[in-house]
Amino acid sequence: MKKPLMLVSVIALCIGLLAGCGTPDVATNTIIVDKDGKVTEAIVESFDQEYYSEEELKAFVEEEIEAYIVDHSKGDVKMSGLSVDAGTAKMVMRYVDATTYRDFHKVNFYVGTVVNAQSAGYDFNAKFFAVKDGVADTTYAGTSTVVAEEGNVLVIQEYIDVQVPGTITYVSEGVQVNSNNSVSIVAENEGDVAPLAYIIYK
Repeated sequence: MKKPLMLVSVIALCIGLLAGCGTPDVATNTIIVDKDGKVTEAIVESFDQEYYSEEELKAFVEEEIEAYIVDHSKGDVKMSGLSVDAGTAKMVMRYVDATTYRDFHKVNFYVGTVVNAQSAGYDFNAKFFAVKDGVADTTYAGTSTVVAEEGNVLVIQEYIDVQVPGTITYVSEGVQVNSNNSVSIVAENEGDVAPLAYIIYK
């Protein structure tokens, strides 16, 4: 069997949902945070069945989950759906909380209040834009105004789409606002390292 390189890519991106039903209707890799703090990641990737099968992909992901729960609680991470159709693999992973997502992927990821994020070491050292009705302002908002916000924040360092359980009020530079509750973090140039992105919401 050839080395399943795309599987490594999928695992590097995946995780997701602990509660909720159904498969998210998304066309790109997307992280969805619910109001209870649980995280769903929907993975949408091209899939070349000449090199590996759906069964191999499923087995690979299950092995990664089993390796993770050796040092963590069983059930913290689950694969809740996998399908391959017309050369595209779609997978849904479930995470009990943001910490589990962070630890599983070994990426910068935080969900909580703005106040607690600062206590956790996030300094909000970024340029921010106010968001109203799903549209970002074109002028910078003062950081002091942002950190005084009595709301929640999702901090992430990945190129991916994100949906939050509330109305977005501010985003940091480099975050593209798609709607009241969704954004895309997209690289300007191939090979760019993802910035530390802040998404403030109520």
